[in-house]
Amino acid sequence: MSNNIVRFRCPHCQQVLGFERPAKGNMVQMVCPKCHKPIRIKLQDRPVQTLARLVTVSSPCVERQSYSLHLGSNIIGRSDTGTAQDISIAGDATISRQSVDLTVQVRDGRCTYQMRVLNAKNPVFLGKKALSIGDVADVAIGSVITLGATQLMLYKQS
Repeated sequence: MSNNIVRFRCPHCQQVLGFERPAKGNMVQMVCPKCHKPIRIKLQDRPVQTLARLVTVSSPCVERQSYSLHLGSNIIGRSDTGTAQDISIAGDATISRQSVDLTVQVRDGRCTYQMRVLNAKNPVFLGKKALSIGDVADVAIGSVITLGATQLMLYKQS
């Protein structure tokens, strides 16, 4: 996904939305296509810092890849031009388009990772534990996340 895509959740219905960052200005107004309520977004210029990585460790259809995670929400899903995600995984049709949200936060100088299952219509596992839509789980460095037929491991950024 391009660095010019801004992704966020509708404050009214929690739908994941995205738009291309405007060339000028720092205020964007739009209407949520799901709940039809107005949204105002103030954009901030801040550098994106990679705080962790997800690395493909097993997949019958995806080559080994490394994906950067940034502070805040990271939407992960199957690559699809019509859907906004931070990490697009191409080649595994069993991954939902917006499968999970892996949120990276810094607390007391340490990174914490929390995963929430979004609209996954296909299997999502944290380790050997199956997760359902809406489930939230803490993720530790070294944990294996399975989306569809692809396994990803969380690594600390070195």
